[in-house]
Amino acid sequence: MDRQSLRTTLRAMDASNDTGAKNGAKKTTIGSFVRSTFGFNSVPLTTLVTTTTVLLGLLVYVSTSVTPPDVTDAQKPLLDYAWLQLGEISRNPHPYFSHDNDRVRQHILKEVYALAGSEHFEGAQIEVDDSQTDIFIQKEDVFDKTAPPGKLTYFEGNNVVVRLSSKKSDKSLGAILLSAHFDSVPSSFGVTDDGAGIATMLAVLKHTLAQNEGPKRDVIFNFNNNEEFGLLGAEAFMHHPWAQNVSAFINLEGTGAGGKAILFRASDYGVASHYAAAQMPFASSVYQEGFSNGFIHSQTDYKVYTEGGLRGLDIAFYKPRALYHTRRDSIAETTKQALNHMLVNTIDVTQSMTDADVFDHADQPAVFSDIAGYLFIILPLQYVFVISCLTLAVGPIFVGFLFLLVLRKQLNAGVSETILGGWLRSIVSVVISVVATYFVVETLHLGNELFVVRSFYTPLFAGMGTFIFVNYVLLGFFHFVRPVCDQKLIILLELSVVLWALLLMSVIHEATHKATGEYHFLILYLVVATASILGLFGHLVTSTETTEFDERPEDTEDTVDEEEATETSPLLPESNPDAPANHGSVAADPENQQEDQTLQKLAVSMGYDWSIQFLLVVPVTFFVTFGLAASLLDGLHQTPLESEKSADFVYTTITAMSVLIGITFLPFVHKLQVFVPIVVLGVAVTASFVHILSPPFSSDAPAKLRFVQNINLDAGTSFANVLGRQGVLQEVLEYIPSTDVYRPECVSRGDGVETCNYIGPRPYLIDGEKISPGDDSGLPQLLNVSVVPVNETSSGPFDRFDGRFRISALNNRGCVLRFNTTRFQSGNVSSGVSPVKMVTLRHNRVGKTGITTGSGGRFSMFGWTRDPKTGKDEFRSFMHGVDDVSLHKLDWEDPEYDIQLSWIPRWYEVGDPEDESNDALKNRLGVTVTCSWSEYLQPSFIVDEQGRRRVVDKIPAFSELLQFSPAWSIWSNQGRGLVEVSQYVEL
Repeated sequence: MDRQSLRTTLRAMDASNDTGAKNGAKKTTIGSFVRSTFGFNSVPLTTLVTTTTVLLGLLVYVSTSVTPPDVTDAQKPLLDYAWLQLGEISRNPHPYFSHDNDRVRQHILKEVYALAGSEHFEGAQIEVDDSQTDIFIQKEDVFDKTAPPGKLTYFEGNNVVVRLSSKKSDKSLGAILLSAHFDSVPSSFGVTDDGAGIATMLAVLKHTLAQNEGPKRDVIFNFNNNEEFGLLGAEAFMHHPWAQNVSAFINLEGTGAGGKAILFRASDYGVASHYAAAQMPFASSVYQEGFSNGFIHSQTDYKVYTEGGLRGLDIAFYKPRALYHTRRDSIAETTKQALNHMLVNTIDVTQSMTDADVFDHADQPAVFSDIAGYLFIILPLQYVFVISCLTLAVGPIFVGFLFLLVLRKQLNAGVSETILGGWLRSIVSVVISVVATYFVVETLHLGNELFVVRSFYTPLFAGMGTFIFVNYVLLGFFHFVRPVCDQKLIILLELSVVLWALLLMSVIHEATHKATGEYHFLILYLVVATASILGLFGHLVTSTETTEFDERPEDTEDTVDEEEATETSPLLPESNPDAPANHGSVAADPENQQEDQTLQKLAVSMGYDWSIQFLLVVPVTFFVTFGLAASLLDGLHQTPLESEKSADFVYTTITAMSVLIGITFLPFVHKLQVFVPIVVLGVAVTASFVHILSPPFSSDAPAKLRFVQNINLDAGTSFANVLGRQGVLQEVLEYIPSTDVYRPECVSRGDGVETCNYIGPRPYLIDGEKISPGDDSGLPQLLNVSVVPVNETSSGPFDRFDGRFRISALNNRGCVLRFNTTRFQSGNVSSGVSPVKMVTLRHNRVGKTGITTGSGGRFSMFGWTRDPKTGKDEFRSFMHGVDDVSLHKLDWEDPEYDIQLSWIPRWYEVGDPEDESNDALKNRLGVTVTCSWSEYLQPSFIVDEQGRRRVVDKIPAFSELLQFSPAWSIWSNQGRGLVEVSQYVEL
């Protein structure tokens, strides 16, 4: 609207005002009403900020909430079946090393055969392979990247593998693999990790068989065993013949204790796009980047499958992490809705995959997320990369071009305040507010470090409140002292520069590391740059007469004339020839001066470009930044229980997220009504007091501690060994009766973690064990290692030495061998390459059936050979050596392992000092054998010297911890078992 049109409009409004005055019109002028209702001042802005924040907060809560939707009537029958299976699977802890593991496997087989015999679609073919698959492999430690590379594992697997085919199945398309593991850790009932996955697979099999026609592709179900200690069930499947025909997989997991199952990893865009079929999508590629960058240390079978060349998805329950691997991962702690969320989505995605003719985009990582649990958004990373690059190139050019046009227009008009003014103030304000935010969050960190395990919202709200309040004070003060042309636009332009730099870093990361979790910076830059463009465009189309003083303190905006206006005052004051001239850019004609001032003020106050900028910037950026913060901290906030470094990282993340969320309101904060910053400050102060004064743990967010009982037969010692955060661990031990008799000895392991040892009651792991008087505190005779003589002719340090020994471990399924010489020690990377070059394992299995050795000899390239006549396994590793050996066997009746080792005391390496010593001590090899036992829930019976049976706890030391520890603490296993017995021999 030009100057003449505004004047005409105002004259008309004046006439209307005169008429209204005669009729008793309201005192408030139309201009004042329009300005107060729609202008860029505190009332409309505060109303919009409050409404937007509340609505967006609710939307973010819905989006990040792990509360699953309710179950529909149509879903109920299949869910009831899955729930029944889950209850049976999780009756007791069932690790690989337990008899309950066999019970769960037999239940799975029974259900599979029952489903195979039930009504099903015409032409259904069900094949079941429950044979034993042995593997002898050397791979890096999947859970510890710092471990030496020479870890050797012998594993006897007993997966239950089912293949479902139909008449319409096209073998050339490849099969879809569904996988979950049926073992748990010793300290957990394994409901979400991974009983829910097993129950879901059984229900998917039942559902698929009940359809009118079969799937277009074969569907393979891998109910695998022993994921928890090496992902070994998945490794065994990769040696199965059916693995060669798998096109894509869905891995079902659990690293929490219920809630919603999230898609947090996908191998590529081609398979990830099928998740769009899920009725209740819940996904974020942010977690995928967390795995890639090492922020998330745990692993799943997804790693084995993708490293084996398969493409697929990783779907898992992921919170609360504090209950993960504890006895509270139980049927009582989860819900039917949680199981239904995994089940329904798995059915939908499986159906989509089996209907697919091809899986393309194999080389394209996927960027994905859900919106409020209803919409699934996915793009190939390449598209995001290209869009980001174009945005980086075009955005600054377009913004810069408009900026220069506005600046030239202002300079040509000779206005006193141009768009160049006021840049330094916002930079100063942000720097000071960031420092203040860091100080507040760090104070909370030092004051009550571990409260973040219970809630990350208190430090987040404290940090956000501090950032917003400090910026309100500083920017409001600067605006009051010296108003500038358009402070909100200047702040938007500065944010554009900062976000452009962050987007550039993100693009570099995408190119070098295939980062899939940094798309937020693209969204943020686009909306802020667009808002900046709108603001600049508004300056271009508006007369310079109306833009010289875009923003003034509100008291000056509301004053048109020194004389107070009345209901009969004209909207345009009468001209005053005696008034002083205006020496600004506005025309100085005395006749038009006051009219021009009113034109200027009304035109500005009637502008609504600020509202468009607000609605563009605040809702999108707040939703993106707060959603990102909630996603990151949901996965991280309980990791401080593991180390001080984890706590430092969490609080650093909270500081960064507080600033990122607070920046959302930065362009508008100086115009807020004062009560809003006061409320924000009140929230920050309240959150800080809650954080400092509250206990760090609760029954819903307990302190997780770890237990193992170490029995050393050579030293004749039995210690309960517990691990946890310093300060927390010893406080819990004060509740334990045994520690009153035997005071714990605690040693720091660094990074805020300590271990404490105390003498605990002996375990009773064998039913029917005979106990002599006074033997209650003795050591159980569970393990015996005996050296077998071999013909030895070697004597030099570069010769090959051989040694053989037998391990007799009662009621046992797993042992570990660790080695030491005068130069080498297992687990110590600095000690160099292991001298052990070959491991031979003899079996007492002649005549046994149901044993397979993998597919086509694929294993042989890794150094494994097997004598088909005797079943003897040999593994050679001359370059890497064998750092340690993990042994897993299935046969409870055969207590023995027969092992032969071959080693070369001095394996020449460049840079090593030459050592020609023939000292016999230096040629010897020390072997520590450690065997694990896991069962604790079912009692044992012992027999005293009179032959009377007595019922006792299997592992009284662990039972005591569970009974007497406070409700705000919880226990998990520290090792492969709950009891580890060791014995040392020299060869």
